[in-house]
Amino acid sequence: MAGVGSIINQMCLELKHIPMKILCVMLVILQSFFIDAIIIHCYGSDSTTGACAPCSNCYWWILGDIIVVAFFILSFVITYKYLQYHQKFNNLHKKHMKNGLPLACVTWFIYSAFVAAKVAVIFKSGIPDRLLESDFYGPQFLKTGICLSGVVFILFAGSQHHAKEGVKERLYINSMASGVTFDVLDTVDFLDILFVNDTGFLLPFGLEEAILAIALINLIKPTFSFLVLMVNHFGATNISRELSAVNASCLCL
Repeated sequence: MAGVGSIINQMCLELKHIPMKILCVMLVILQSFFIDAIIIHCYGSDSTTGACAPCSNCYWWILGDIIVVAFFILSFVITYKYLQYHQKFNNLHKKHMKNGLPLACVTWFIYSAFVAAKVAVIFKSGIPDRLLESDFYGPQFLKTGICLSGVVFILFAGSQHHAKEGVKERLYINSMASGVTFDVLDTVDFLDILFVNDTGFLLPFGLEEAILAIALINLIKPTFSFLVLMVNHFGATNISRELSAVNASCLCL
């Protein structure tokens, strides 16, 4: 299996991570479908039964999804040109390493902030209280959509560099991606408490807002991880002790 993984990794390197980029965009679109479907089909409520009802004014979220996907594609194009330049001239000087990389940080911030906004709207509008396990658009449907952020981060971070398997840079990126993935899973665990139909718990005043705030911060927090990757050129150079300490603190939150 390790040999197969190495072959797949080498193929991705030869193809300039194009398969990984395509899969990343597809997962962003799939996640948008999962979360948008919940908002569109469940934002309203039936006046008599209290069940989910479609919302005809919620389709504007799709416009935001298109903008997010456009940022991902633009980031991939710039990264491709950036990696092509350094591969052609074999130039890894710091003064050139900054070209093209900041957009990755900006893209993740826009993406994660938009996902966080959707999640905030879902939970503040009481949608989880109307979701039933027996329905197609149930709690697991929503949780799956949120969990996809962890996979998106792994693919997005992996497509922003050309480090080979086993080298220091690749190990550094894999380690950071693993930490971010666990953060996203923790986010779903936090939000799981807010599904009253599943837990049966009524939370005290203020605790629901606190849990939701922590979960939303966990979704946006990987932006700082991308900032660290940008500063140290995706593990190629060392970062200051202060920035390293702040990054470690963020991962521990």
